[in-house]
Amino acid sequence: MKKMAVAVLIIALFLVGCHKQDWEVSIKTKPFYKEGVPAPFAVEVKANGKPVSGLTVHATFEMVNMDHGTITTTLKEKSEGVYEGKVQLPMEGDWEALLRIKNGKQAMEKLVKMKVKKEDAVAMINGLAITMKDVHFYQTLSQIGIAIGKETDQAKYKGEELKERLNYWERQNQHLQQIHPSVTHLIELHSMALLAKEKGYSVTKSEVAKELTERKRNMTDIKRQKKSFANTGRKSFGNNSNNMPN
Repeated sequence: MKKMAVAVLIIALFLVGCHKQDWEVSIKTKPFYKEGVPAPFAVEVKANGKPVSGLTVHATFEMVNMDHGTITTTLKEKSEGVYEGKVQLPMEGDWEALLRIKNGKQAMEKLVKMKVKKEDAVAMINGLAITMKDVHFYQTLSQIGIAIGKETDQAKYKGEELKERLNYWERQNQHLQQIHPSVTHLIELHSMALLAKEKGYSVTKSEVAKELTERKRNMTDIKRQKKSFANTGRKSFGNNSNNMPN
């Protein structure tokens, strides 16, 4: 903390000779902690509500109330007004980042604070972490879809055609149990979602909730049908047994 304070003082003295610019700075992507993995860190710089391009941005990280030294990284402009870099932090917790922003003689420094969390990310896409929790949720939804598909095919097909369809669903289920294919499909889905967002398409929370409710209802119906079928089968077997000759 003392080192950071000294750095702020030195920069303040340096800026006396520069034209101080009061840019608006906000954190766009907060870094995470994962041992041995660099995490993305991005900020957005605006002036009068409009993105500012062409800046030089450096970020120096230091942990609050703990001495892990300082870590400096350069942020490069990724899109208009958004500057991103990568930083490998030694642990989770409370961190500060001293941002040094320059544009010719215009300069500014800003201290931002953030709580860095440990990330159980299995993949990253455009700064978004895909965790095992996401993978398990995707697998659960897919298993519901497979169960619905099997029940639909059992009502639609018979004989060898049904056997072929059930073998297909079994292969899908075995494929789903593997982590790598599930992660790959999640990355594809996130990519499509980002592309859709860029083109102005979006899905509301109520629409997502409606879809989840429908899938749960379908799963409940399947379980009810299986129970009813099992009970009917037992009764039919019992009746046939009673009618059998001694």
